[in-house]
Amino acid sequence: MTEHDDLLYLAHIDEAARRIEHTVSVQGRAALSGDFKAAHAEIPWNRVGGFRNRVVHGYLDVNLDIVWAIVRHDLPQLVNCVRAELALRIERSHEPDTGFDIGF
Repeated sequence: MTEHDDLLYLAHIDEAARRIEHTVSVQGRAALSGDFKAAHAEIPWNRVGGFRNRVVHGYLDVNLDIVWAIVRHDLPQLVNCVRAELALRIERSHEPDTGFDIGF
């Protein structure tokens, strides 16, 4: 890896951290609601939270082989779920508001 690659990765990490900080400051701890998690029970939310806690609080002891395995094998399912939900919410935000709910 070159110095240029390091710079690119560091910039990417910084941007991701800024987005996380913004989300936390705006939405607080309930950034992902219980309803959302229940609707996507195929995602092991407790393990996602546990991974986050391990990385944040035990980062000096993180096994990079385990992180790599998670990125390669578990992250795609989470990313697919998030992208589908984002697409759905963006689509809904562009629907005209008729002022009443017809129930379907």
